[in-house]
Amino acid sequence: MIWLALLAVLAAAGVIVCDRLRLRRTMDTMDKMLDDAIRGTFTPTHFDESRLSAVEAKLKQYLDSSGTSAARLAEDRARVQGLRGHFAPDQNTDCKPFALRRATGGQRLAR
Repeated sequence: MIWLALLAVLAAAGVIVCDRLRLRRTMDTMDKMLDDAIRGTFTPTHFDESRLSAVEAKLKQYLDSSGTSAARLAEDRARVQGLRGHFAPDQNTDCKPFALRRATGGQRLAR
């Protein structure tokens, strides 16, 4: 009876140790993936049906979309800067109708 209890305790300890090692290996892999993503050199390496492969695929999709949106944001900023320079001379002419309305006491001018 004592041998059976001792065997059960050893089996449970073995399962716990194996689980901790697997968890550590997964966390090390995730840490490496995030470090690669920060450096911009991330590429998925596992193409199987595991959860780690699914996480890698999602991380790749997120990084691709954030890189695309960052490039799109830079293009939009450049376009706005170009438009700002293009419309800057027209700001003086846009204010003339308001100045005329103010000068005439708020009456609308007939066209």
